[in-house]
Amino acid sequence: MIRNARHEVPQQLDGERLDRAAAALQGWSRGEARRCIERGGAYVDRKRVRTASRKLRPGQRLELWWADPPDHQPPPLSPEDLVYRRAGLLALNKPAGVHCQAARHRLVGTLPSMAQVLLDTAELPEPIHRLDRHCSGLVVLGETRRARRELSALWRGEAVRKRYLSIVAGQPPDSVLIDAPIGLEPGGASGQRGVVAGGQAARSSLQVLARSEHACLVQLEPITGRTHQLRVHTAHMGWPMLGDPWYAPAQITALAPRLCLHAWQLSLPAGAPGTPCELEAAAPPAMLEVLAALGISPPAGPASPA
Repeated sequence: MIRNARHEVPQQLDGERLDRAAAALQGWSRGEARRCIERGGAYVDRKRVRTASRKLRPGQRLELWWADPPDHQPPPLSPEDLVYRRAGLLALNKPAGVHCQAARHRLVGTLPSMAQVLLDTAELPEPIHRLDRHCSGLVVLGETRRARRELSALWRGEAVRKRYLSIVAGQPPDSVLIDAPIGLEPGGASGQRGVVAGGQAARSSLQVLARSEHACLVQLEPITGRTHQLRVHTAHMGWPMLGDPWYAPAQITALAPRLCLHAWQLSLPAGAPGTPCELEAAAPPAMLEVLAALGISPPAGPASPA
């Protein structure tokens, strides 16, 4: 659960350090206050402050955000997670479990913060698009204002091609186009999507790369960009993704230690700094282990167009 508290700095805390003031106002230990600040959950006059020694003045507005229980902190990125960096365009291989964007209570442990640490830069890179937290793979970030502006414009067009790898249960046809509207699932968990009448138009293509008796390795391309689109579409068609905690039956979820969905390849046309380029992020070890258990060889490169 995400919690928050708002305070006006009183006269008796004039000149006090941020960590000590937060501890006094919240009834926290100083260590608890510092952890909140270090994770990016402290704001002074609506600006995020990550310096525990910052001195406060009476009348300033202090806002604190934190997760209860605390968020899991992922391990740092490795140099191998840096896929491409040129002219302000940054491509990373995001591990599963990492949030693409910061939240009010969280900066540390998100992809922009982890990228900043990896690259040792002063400016925080910003993601141009997002992946689900449970999904791994390619994410493009902009390191400069120009890169962010022009890459965002490129993404709004239809020329960027995104290809995902997934392991699904069942036996889909060799190639299929899924055309089914997506919206919030009535009666579902908060944020859960489904194929619903009157939902947003959504189209995905699926191509089988390899088969085993009970599951398939597939390449997926989202033609539209709805939340959870690929997960919803495959589950709706009767081919849920192994390890999917939201859209697969429990027995299918249990077949993998994580969601078997990986942003594999990106084709970026000319039109922004660092483009054109063809990017690829190898499937992660957890998915390779599932493939090995199924007797399926990992993919060697792009599938032929359907």
